[in-house]
Amino acid sequence: MRNKNPSNPFLFLIGFLFCLSFYFRFQIGLAIAGFGIWFILFEKKYTWLLPIAAGFLIGFLLNTYLDYRFYHELVFTPARYFEINILQGKAAEFGTSSFLRYIGLLIAVITAPPFSIILFYYCIKAFFTKYDNAVFVAVLLFIIGHCFIGHKEERFLFPIFNALPLIVGWSLPSLLHFYKNCKKWIALLLKAALIITVILNTVMLVLFSVIPYGQTIYFGEILKNNFKDNPATIFCLYRTPFETMSGSPLIFYRKSVKNLELKKVYQNDSLRYLTGKGTYIATTFNEIKPGMALLDSMGYKPVLYSSALLWKVNLFLQHNNKPTINDAWVLYKKE
Repeated sequence: MRNKNPSNPFLFLIGFLFCLSFYFRFQIGLAIAGFGIWFILFEKKYTWLLPIAAGFLIGFLLNTYLDYRFYHELVFTPARYFEINILQGKAAEFGTSSFLRYIGLLIAVITAPPFSIILFYYCIKAFFTKYDNAVFVAVLLFIIGHCFIGHKEERFLFPIFNALPLIVGWSLPSLLHFYKNCKKWIALLLKAALIITVILNTVMLVLFSVIPYGQTIYFGEILKNNFKDNPATIFCLYRTPFETMSGSPLIFYRKSVKNLELKKVYQNDSLRYLTGKGTYIATTFNEIKPGMALLDSMGYKPVLYSSALLWKVNLFLQHNNKPTINDAWVLYKKE
């Protein structure tokens, strides 16, 4: 039950936790700003501001002191972070994405298509009836703010994923009301969408329990463990196993594998010139698909997979002329 008369120590704790969450992840400031907008426009308990601000200030002083001890100089890290990553565009050097990328991600993680598209619509619809809800306002501002930031990664939205079940729950009454009063053929379509989504979710849950989600990162780990400290040269088709699909470098993981020399190859036909015995080629399924027969004729054999199961699934999809999953890696070796 909502506490309409919280004590000052409790409000102080809220402000302190707000500050800690902000320093743990600076982008959470967007959600805190959303909470602030809700508080000023709807809650209007202005006497609460002083203890909340006091808690935030204590957290700020504590973190500033810790930064001073770490950097050996007085520095306001949130301002430096904003200046370097946003104003100077350092974050954008790791790749940029469309404004709509996070919208697509949210549709995918609410459940799974096609029913997630319906839920997403009703979540938006619910906002217009619950716009005075603190969680709605905070999450909305957090998402919109991130959409405007050029460099996007799925992990940036993790702080609001735990709020999605609440938002979906608030949207369900409207959906159920529509379902009970819609035409029979529309109700059948909704049932079909739900059944497909449940099946798809179940299949994906089973697959992800045996197949790592980050295939690129996992394949980099496999290469590291396979070659250990032995130097080797690996030719990579279009991108290396230490880059995202958009070409952004995975710097942290690459620095841990210093014994591997990675050379990019930008054309499938260029593989014809890699004829030396013991030559290694690393690539993903979709990138090698046009040149798979060529490598086989040249005596190249797969020696490592990011997931042998996922590779077999791709072969099955390819055989049936279906779209294949790109982020499945393989290491070929010339016999």
